[in-house]
Amino acid sequence: MFKGKVEVRSETAGKQLLAEGEAAVTAINSPPTRMAAKVAAFESLFAFQQHSLASEAFRYEQWQLANAKLNQDPSLLVHLEFQELNNADWTLRNTAERNRSVQDATVVGCERAEGRWREKQALEFHSVNDRVRLTVPGEFEALTLSAWVCVKGLDRQFNSLFMCDGFELGTIHWLIRSDGVLGLTVLGSKVGELQITATPPC
Repeated sequence: MFKGKVEVRSETAGKQLLAEGEAAVTAINSPPTRMAAKVAAFESLFAFQQHSLASEAFRYEQWQLANAKLNQDPSLLVHLEFQELNNADWTLRNTAERNRSVQDATVVGCERAEGRWREKQALEFHSVNDRVRLTVPGEFEALTLSAWVCVKGLDRQFNSLFMCDGFELGTIHWLIRSDGVLGLTVLGSKVGELQITATPPC
């Protein structure tokens, strides 16, 4: 406590009043331990913000370097960074440099938003019709799906991450259920042949 007074409550020690220059350290199942408050142990808010911004800028640079390396991977089919959104026709460029079999994606609905960092763009999906459409030609024995998603609500029973238009043979469906389960369904090459993988509920 640096200015004023504060009341500290705990189940083990009841109420305690801390005045200026006093502090308390708490631990599970133990009463608070009183001690002197040390101003030097706490950075100023301005210094904290400066450190936070510097760390954020460093992580953004790391992301850019990792992205550039990933885009050169010959096995990469689709990479949507949500950085180069064309306002004229609402298309997203596929940044996979070594494989141009997948054309740019088309944004339907959605709203432009701030991404993981201030400098990065993202898309917000609000309506059930909001989506990003793309065509991935070919047949594959194995696929790796990866996405960075900020989930603000699971108001529908199924919330799609990557889904095919229908449930035809050979299609995949990646989603989050309303109970927080991350599920992946892969339909096989024969009717009734499918594989479902699901995580524990969050």
